[in-house]
This record gives sequence, C-alpha cells and structure tokens, in this order.
Amino acid sequence: MSTREEKAKKILEECTHKTVDVVLDPTLFVDSDFYDTLLKGYKCEYLAVKEKYMLAVFYGRKNLSKFRKSAEKLAQKFSLPLKIINVNFGAAAYASNLINDAGPLDFFKLNKKCRMCLY
Repeated sequence: MSTREEKAKKILEECTHKTVDVVLDPTLFVDSDFYDTLLKGYKCEYLAVKEKYMLAVFYGRKNLSKFRKSAEKLAQKFSLPLKIINVNFGAAAYASNLINDAGPLDFFKLNKKCRMCLY
C-alpha cells in the first residue's frame, strides 16, 4: 500500500495496522514524450482544434463558488475561455462550462493544450 502524502500515510497505517510507503506521484516518473505517445491521435471531445483556453480543476466542494469566480476573473483578464474539470457532484456540478465526465486521456489532453492551468 502506498500514498503520496505523509498525512495520508499516518491515517492509513492507523486504520489498517500495516506499513504504508510514501512514493512520488506516478505522473512524475515519466517525461513528456510518454504523454505525447499516449495522446497521439486521441480526440478529446471537449477541445476544438486550435482553441486557446484556461483550464481549472476543482477537487473539493469547500469554497467552490469562490474559486470559480476567481478563475472566471483570471480567464477574463487574459481573454481566454474557461474550461473547468469538476470532480464534485451535486447541484453545483451542473453549472455551465463544467466538464463532469473527463477521463484520464481527456484530462491529459486538456492540460497539455491549455494556455494556463489552475489546480
């Protein structure tokens, strides 16, 4: 069993009574050529061919509207359309310009092609 964070290691060890390793994020084990090969020929349904945009990824519900407003202001400042990958569910998950069903390849493709990214 492994995790990327010391805090999670302590929690998991307390819950499971097993040794948990802290490891590097697996996405950092490979270089950009790996992702280029993985994405070769992949058509992301959320992406126009030469579209310029800002990508924001929201992981938690806390302060979601605050973060969204900040992202919208930043996108407006740089005159970029905003795409948001949202991993929350509930009423807020169905607002405009949210992508609720992006798979791993969509995430990589959107991240690779954006002008600016917020996590």
